[in-house]
Amino acid sequence: MLRSLKFCFQSLRRNTPASLFVNYRKYDLFFRSNLRQAIHLKHNMKPTFSFPLDKSKKILLGFSIVGLMNFLNIDPEKEDSELIKIIKLGEIDLSRGDYNKAERLFHVALHVAQELRNEDAVTYIFDRLANIAFDTNKNDKARKLFIKVMQRLLAKGMDKEDLIIIHISFKIAKIFESINDYEQAEVGYQYCLKSIKNKLNKECENSEDAIDLCRMIMTGYAYFLFTLNKFTESFEYFKKAYDINVESKQGKEDELIFLLNNMGTVCRQNGDTENALKYLLEAEEIGKKFPDLKNFSFVYLNLGYLYLENKMLKEAKRYCRKALINAKRHVFEEGFEKSEECLKQVLAALKE
Repeated sequence: MLRSLKFCFQSLRRNTPASLFVNYRKYDLFFRSNLRQAIHLKHNMKPTFSFPLDKSKKILLGFSIVGLMNFLNIDPEKEDSELIKIIKLGEIDLSRGDYNKAERLFHVALHVAQELRNEDAVTYIFDRLANIAFDTNKNDKARKLFIKVMQRLLAKGMDKEDLIIIHISFKIAKIFESINDYEQAEVGYQYCLKSIKNKLNKECENSEDAIDLCRMIMTGYAYFLFTLNKFTESFEYFKKAYDINVESKQGKEDELIFLLNNMGTVCRQNGDTENALKYLLEAEEIGKKFPDLKNFSFVYLNLGYLYLENKMLKEAKRYCRKALINAKRHVFEEGFEKSEECLKQVLAALKE
């Protein structure tokens, strides 16, 4: 893996103008992270993380696509060429989750763009293909394509701390984490954290996009730290993401639910029952305003397990049942299965 990483890094260096390559050796931009959800606790009880992954992905993809199109001078509303028509069809299939059809269309678009020598369109299409590979867990393919996109963007003059570059770097960090290359994942996360901090320190960069990306990076890094059993550090980054959301004018109250749930989960794993209960109950209270959250059963589930661990079986049973009912109402299969397991453990404990 290290040889492969060295080769990729050297490739980026060779293909990037020296003036744009400043400080890249220092950060070594190739990383990854998979937000894991099933780390066993004592008595086979599992912490149940929740985070609006689909929503956050749409937020990040949204500003990435718009920003990338603007940088590459692509205006799909004004242009009506055959190439743009094919790209639009690919985007429609991608939005529907039909990755195979979208990939085929983007390959057709790539061929057309290369024939037309439209380098900006080629870069955009490479980005879309990279995201398809990323979303379908084709890690090596995604990493290579993301690196190619960064090379092309940097060569065109994009700043190395542009939100698009940071966003791509975050995804590469996630790739390295998913293949258990934790050393490179750590390097990647640290690069992203430093870069986004620099952006936010510039008053003009405190945009909703920058804040959303910062919150996503900190949350992703917190999950990563949890997988390494670094619970104190994990809590610290969940808390930072929470504070950013609270302090931001663009903060979203529904996202507080998921951050509070995750903070409570880490406290529970760390044996801090008092704070675990505080954060989870606060998440439950805010959740009353958002009855349509599909995976809200995770909050009830964590409360159920917390009470079970502390031998408060009546409360444990009540919350496991609430989790079961909520998951069933939202047709949330994962939540339903975990709620059934929770209730099963509670009923077994009541018979002892």
